[in-house]
Amino acid sequence: MNSFLSMVLSPFDDYRTGPGVVTTAPPKYAKVPSVSVTPSSPRYWDVWAAAYGGQTKALGDVSIGSHDRSSRAFGLVTGLDVRLTPDTRVGFALAGGGTNFGLTDNLAVGRSDMFQAAVYGRTNFHSAYVAAALAYAWNGVSTDRYVPLAGPDHLLASYSANNFAGRLEGGYRIAAPEIIGLPGRGWITPYAAVQIQAFYTPFYRETSVGSSAFALAYEARTTVTTRTELGGKLERMIPLGPGVGLTLRTRAAWAHDEFTNTSAIATFQSLPGSQFIVVGAAPARDSLLLLAGAEIGFANGVALGGWFNSEQAYGSQTYSGSARLHYTW
Repeated sequence: MNSFLSMVLSPFDDYRTGPGVVTTAPPKYAKVPSVSVTPSSPRYWDVWAAAYGGQTKALGDVSIGSHDRSSRAFGLVTGLDVRLTPDTRVGFALAGGGTNFGLTDNLAVGRSDMFQAAVYGRTNFHSAYVAAALAYAWNGVSTDRYVPLAGPDHLLASYSANNFAGRLEGGYRIAAPEIIGLPGRGWITPYAAVQIQAFYTPFYRETSVGSSAFALAYEARTTVTTRTELGGKLERMIPLGPGVGLTLRTRAAWAHDEFTNTSAIATFQSLPGSQFIVVGAAPARDSLLLLAGAEIGFANGVALGGWFNSEQAYGSQTYSGSARLHYTW
């Protein structure tokens, strides 16, 4: 869901590189016409498609018996938005993809298929902006693990999980000082954001292939995460020629995550009343977010971009990337 929300409110939506955005006047001493990709008529609609993928590794805790956890996610997204006013856009997006996850020492593996949907919007107030998104994801999850203590004990489970999320972000765009010898214009945007997710898993039971002595049943639970971000973005728009503009962007931010109900209550099916608590690798609470990307836009309304994103924390690292194509008319 973090990757999906990042796509919906992507850094390229701040101020689009495409037509109507890149207009760079020459230095005062230059007797040449300005370079502009501003069209003669405004463009209202924007359709876009993107692919994203990433992986995360979280370290376990020997003192509580948890193992390292790794996960990978990938998805394809498409969206459509419309300009209601010169400063306001709203739209929706749909996505499909999957995840793979597992524990060290071959204790367990799992996968899921997912469907995601979101509505989003953004409005500018002169140099300030506010953006928001509401999203939902359905996950069809399956798990697979072996317990070799009492002969072949192959345990399987499948269930549907639901994720509801929302994000609110605001910032203020400030013109950056000119860089001698480098064409174009630059901006610095301090921003703050809050993001909430609620992930629900139902009651489910493992089924066994072979011995069922260690088959477990898990109680339903809902995990709520709240993320706050505080940081800044830096962008530079560079004209490459008549009707062509390049935008370079980077971002650095601090993120703090709060989690509820990160443990699970399990019961041995063969032993009623044997409830115990399962605790996995703890998610990181404080992370450094780093992003770098570029987008090239053309006067015909086509723009292509991509970026690389990283989250660094003690005991946890996340890396993800994306490529995006959009067309405005």
